Amino acid sequence: MNAMILRQSRAETGKASLPAGADEGSPPSEADLVLVIHGWMRQVMHASMQNFLRYTKDKGLTMSQIAALFQIHGQRMCGVTYLGEELGITSAAASQLIDRLVQQGFLRRGEDPKDRRSKILSLTEEGNSLVKEAVSARQSWVGELVKTLTHDERVHVATTLAILTEKSQILGEGPQC
Repeated sequence: MNAMILRQSRAETGKASLPAGADEGSPPSEADLVLVIHGWMRQVMHASMQNFLRYTKDKGLTMSQIAALFQIHGQRMCGVTYLGEELGITSAAASQLIDRLVQQGFLRRGEDPKDRRSKILSLTEEGNSLVKEAVSARQSWVGELVKTLTHDERVHVATTLAILTEKSQILGEGPQC
């Protein structure tokens, strides 16, 4: 099947569809399946990011601020230099970002017990709650999507996603937890 035909059919109908010529009895070619998976990934990213961006805007946070909160959340605690390196910003910019997050009550700055000259950053309870709420906002559309599926579709989707998750883990492309 021609990739152009698949793009045209999606553009015309506004709906995702199986590649032309593919039916329940014949699997799509690798190229066609890649196109379908890419379409799904675009939809997932669009839906999750739309909710996530709306949430961060409603909370008055910049993308740099939310990225810092997620980075610190993932590390539990980290230093200013580490955070700047991870975010790709200077130490001065990281310090300004941290100051703002401390003022907003999302971040706590303390002394490093191993080196009193260094500061250790950790999330406050409010910061941890914010990160959890942001993840929830990003994923909220999934529950709505599931409600639209029939029983048979749920079984099919669950089976297919379990296979894709397993295969991506084998390739090292996904989280192993």
